Amino acid sequence: MKRALLITVAFAAWVIGSLSLAHVWMTNPEIFPTLPMPLWSWLDSIYRSRNAEEVADLAFFVVLTLSSIILLLCFAALIVIRRLLQRNSANKSFQRTR
Repeated sequence: MKRALLITVAFAAWVIGSLSLAHVWMTNPEIFPTLPMPLWSWLDSIYRSRNAEEVADLAFFVVLTLSSIILLLCFAALIVIRRLLQRNSANKSFQRTR
């Protein structure tokens, strides 16, 4: 039960964090790096946007995808760091008992 709650909270944090980062990225694009124009042209040719609204939708999908990947990598890094710290503290407590 505790593990299921932890997974649910982590998933909710990932979704909320991704949407928040995407919102900040879309409202303040000068803060974040931009993608190269050939990549945008390629994505536009795949998405086949016909008007400015569809181009804005494409930009939001790309930003949301990148935000989700960034947060996923941050969560993975936190998990690895936490496990390394737990292992390190376990090794120190083992050395104290010797």
